[in-house]
Order: sequence, then structure tokens, then C-alpha cells
Amino acid sequence: MAGMLTEHYKYIGNHQWTIPVFLFRYHEDAEAYLFALVRDEERKREVYGRRGSDFIALALDKEGDIERFIVGEAKWRKKLQPSVVAELMYGKKKRNSDTNELEHDGKGIWFQINRDISAPHGLRQLQRLLREIDPDGYSAAIARLDRVLVVRNAEPLPRTNLIMISGGDVSSRKSQTSLIHWEEAPKEYTAPHDLQVVELILQDGDKLIDRIYDALWAA
Repeated sequence: MAGMLTEHYKYIGNHQWTIPVFLFRYHEDAEAYLFALVRDEERKREVYGRRGSDFIALALDKEGDIERFIVGEAKWRKKLQPSVVAELMYGKKKRNSDTNELEHDGKGIWFQINRDISAPHGLRQLQRLLREIDPDGYSAAIARLDRVLVVRNAEPLPRTNLIMISGGDVSSRKSQTSLIHWEEAPKEYTAPHDLQVVELILQDGDKLIDRIYDALWAA
């Protein structure tokens, strides 16, 4: 769903996004940790409950070189109540031992996307797959990723972050009311990259997802 919207809707910057291949999100935990560790010595092991970016797409120039990439954090919830969205963005609630109040633990989407390394592990996975599916057609992109993914003196690559929240509607939400404030850049967002937020409300969306998976795994 994130890929379909990214390829067919205009996002911030008006870039033309393409998805050469969809990644398998649950890549090896240890490999992802080591990949980040050599680029961020302060990285702690526990961050890899996340297991990588949900979605990556590229903006290619006429020569097939990469101009920019977009990294997506996509979440689905059956009912998008305000409390559900708050938990997604700010983390689960835990009881504060000092105040005895329930507070968000700060490990939600804002935390994850703000501290992501500039060139995430998914780019390496994408490069490997491009080499397999069409090494000649994507030669310029593959060469660019070589320069971006080296540990020392890496070449910077412009990045856009995508947050996609999708799920079922609730009766308390008024028509055309957004779940995340969009008039100004959210103060919780501290990453240096462009940010695009997409909210997708689906009636009976859980049934649609069930039908899609049933079709994928049908005998």
C-alpha cells in the first residue's frame, strides 16, 4: 500500500519515486545491528526489535543514477482512535515509578525515525537485489550505493522520510480530520530530512487485508 501511494501520489519535493523491488522487512537481526554499529558507536543492541525500514523507494535521473531515496515507516491498526495513534507515535504506556502515572515510553515512530542512520541497512539489501535482477539496467544506481554505503567517507544521499498510518475509521473522527497535525512541521520530528506523512482511512480495511492475504497464499 505504501508503495502504491508513493509511486502514484505527489509527495513533498515533487520527486518521481520508483520501486525497483520490494524488500523483505525481517532481514537478519545481527547483520542489521552490525551494519549500524560501525556507523554509530553509541548504538545499543535493543533497538533491533524494529528490524529495519518498512519501505524504501528511489528517485532516479535519466541516466538511472539515484537522486534521492525515501524511507517509509508504515503502520496498520484496525481502529485509529486517538489513543492508538498516540501509542504508535510516542510508544506504549508504562507506569512512571516516581509519579505512578501512565506515560508513553518515548519509543514510538518519532523516536525510531529520528534516530535512524542516514543510509539505513535496507539500502544494502536493495543494492544486492538490484545486482541480481538487473545489474546492467541498474548499474548507475548500484555504483552510487557503493559510494553511499562505505563505512568511511561515505557519500551523502538526499533522503525523505515517510510515515504512513493506515487503518479503520472511528465514529469520533470528523470527516477530513487528520490524525497527525500537518499545518506545521511536528515539533517531535528532529531528523534533518524532508518528511511526508500519509494517513489512509479504510472502511472494513481489515477485511480487505484478509482478502489480499488469502489471495496471496491460495493454493
